[in-house]
Amino acid sequence: MKMDNMYHQQISLLNSLIEICHDRYEGFKNASNKIDDNYLKRYFTKCSRKSLRFIVQLSSIIKTMGGQINKSNLLVKAYRVWVGLHYGLLHSDLQSILRMCEIAEKKTLALYEDFLQNEDIKMLNTNCLKILENQKSTISKTYLEIQELLNSIQPLVLNS
Repeated sequence: MKMDNMYHQQISLLNSLIEICHDRYEGFKNASNKIDDNYLKRYFTKCSRKSLRFIVQLSSIIKTMGGQINKSNLLVKAYRVWVGLHYGLLHSDLQSILRMCEIAEKKTLALYEDFLQNEDIKMLNTNCLKILENQKSTISKTYLEIQELLNSIQPLVLNS
């Protein structure tokens, strides 16, 4: 019974990560559509594609475990860290868009860190844990890159 409970918890948590990655995908896709700068358009498109890759990886883990992908996970609705980005992009300047991406990516990174500390997740096999760690590392790198982009445009904004 305890193993069965752990299994269901693992599947639920992995489904939550899928939904978070889907929100991340949508957020970066929307940012790419709102930006005129070709470099940033390509950068955000690359980030959204990485999120799709994360979804495929997480889906594969769930299927390998014999679980089902939950398309309507209500629990994760509270974790919609990218939703604010969707609304904030309506009439935003470059700095605001980058700031919203930075905030959302920071929250996404914190969620991954929390998930990886969960006792049920720690019981996944080594390959699954490695995939989750690699995803977290990519998110961390993206977060730092967005911070660098923000820092590079702030002097331009101050001088205008």
